[in-house]
Amino acid sequence: MPPPRNPADRYTYRLFWSSVDDCFVGTCVEFPSLSHLADTDRSALMGIRNLVAAVLRDLKRSKSHIPAPAFSQPRLVGLNDRPFLT
Repeated sequence: MPPPRNPADRYTYRLFWSSVDDCFVGTCVEFPSLSHLADTDRSALMGIRNLVAAVLRDLKRSKSHIPAPAFSQPRLVGLNDRPFLT
């Protein structure tokens, strides 16, 4: 299988419902300080992936350390650990 075109797709994402924020939250295992809140799980995933992609571009541009993916295959965890439906 060829590597993903978008480097952000190599990372591991988690989605969950926040009753405090009354929305879905997307986070990234390798970037624990980042999150994205959205009305739908799909929007939360797209938002956190876009945010990670922007951070990766900035890290590359500034020649900073880029965290290695936690797993060799991309994963999505959360929502009762069921596969994300497209």
